[in-house]
Amino acid sequence: MVKRMTIDVYRKLQENFDTFPMRFPPTETGVEIQLLKKLFTPEEAISLLVKDNSTIPPLTTVELFSNIGEARKKAESDEN
Repeated sequence: MVKRMTIDVYRKLQENFDTFPMRFPPTETGVEIQLLKKLFTPEEAISLLVKDNSTIPPLTTVELFSNIGEARKKAESDEN
C-alpha cells in the first residue's frame, strides 16, 4: 500500500511538471517516475505538491543541484 501511494505521489508530481512550459510528459516505460524518485524523496515530492507550503522551506539552488549530483552518482554506480 505504501509503495502504491509513493508511486501516486510521483505520478501527481509528473502531472504537475507536465503543465509547465518545458513539459514533463508520461512515457510508456515510466522512466519519468524513476527519474523523479532519484531526484526527490517522497516527502520532497509531497512538499512540491502542497498548495500552501509556506511552512516548508524551499530548496536552495545549491541543495537542488546537490540532490541532482547525488542522484547522478547513484545512477552511475547502479549501472556498474
